Amino acid sequence: MSGWDATIKLLHPVDLGTDFEADTVSVGGAFDVIADVEVGEELMGFAGSYDLWVKVRNLSTSTMLAADYVNVLLTPIHAPWRDRLHRNIPGGWIATEGDVLEVLASFKMNAGVHHDYSSAISQHFIVTA
Repeated sequence: MSGWDATIKLLHPVDLGTDFEADTVSVGGAFDVIADVEVGEELMGFAGSYDLWVKVRNLSTSTMLAADYVNVLLTPIHAPWRDRLHRNIPGGWIATEGDVLEVLASFKMNAGVHHDYSSAISQHFIVTA
């Protein structure tokens, strides 16, 4: 990884309150999403904040089920930065048993006048009754 890069290395839905990847989620049930990110040393030397957008898409119906956004302030450091960013997808979304879902995320590192973007898509998972 270049010192000027910011990358989502892995994105996956997980069972609520855990780090265990979810292959299924209950209809309308809450779950969490983890985005493993890595930012190079040079970019982190100017770090000011990051933005993370997370969306849940129903592939079976081509609809968006949920969306989440966060902006977090950072302190510059002279080292690479790695973190597991946890986001909660609250219950209440509407889908049908058997629908296939995926999580999409985009990440933006803001470092002074420098910005770097990354995106990722999770493995598919299924809605259960």
